[in-house]
Amino acid sequence: MISEAFVLAGGKSTRMGRPKALLEIDGVNFLTKTLQTLSETAERVFIVGMPPSPEKFSDWEIVDDELPGEGILSGLYTGLKACKTAWAFCGCCDVPTVHKDLPSMLWEIADGKTDCLMPHALGFPQPTLSLYRTSIHKDIPKYLERTTESNLRRKLWGFLDRIKVQLIEESHFTSRGISKICFHNNNDIHDLDFLMQEWEKMK
Repeated sequence: MISEAFVLAGGKSTRMGRPKALLEIDGVNFLTKTLQTLSETAERVFIVGMPPSPEKFSDWEIVDDELPGEGILSGLYTGLKACKTAWAFCGCCDVPTVHKDLPSMLWEIADGKTDCLMPHALGFPQPTLSLYRTSIHKDIPKYLERTTESNLRRKLWGFLDRIKVQLIEESHFTSRGISKICFHNNNDIHDLDFLMQEWEKMK
């Protein structure tokens, strides 16, 4: 069982045009929905990155980014460094439909030989819905010192290519009752519209 999880909340939401953390589903903002879901199975769940309107999240632990300007890598570094256990789940406010059992399903596969268990769902690897060995946070600043890459996404994958990542195919989860919508990332208004339509169908 995974006892720690953190949720990335410090993104700029540029493509969405408004803070994704404050968008709502079932009358609850995306960030709170994600935190509540992960809290059903993890003992400690905290926010990484200062969320918009932080007063709305005063009941939750917030750990501010330690590497500003480095995107998801900063969130990973900050979250993993703040953890007290050997493994932790990384979630994000972009995916408020994350399934509460996803961390434990990934944990069941962990064999001690990998650094990251990552779902490969909806045609893409999902680094912000993954289980990480917390000790890898020490390698992130070293990587950032050496890399000349400026694109944040390529920089993230440059680091992930240097650790042992095991991709877990979508079918592993859907065959056990986790819907594809649980991996749906909301980057813009079209993604949001699709989410709402699919979420209503599931009710």
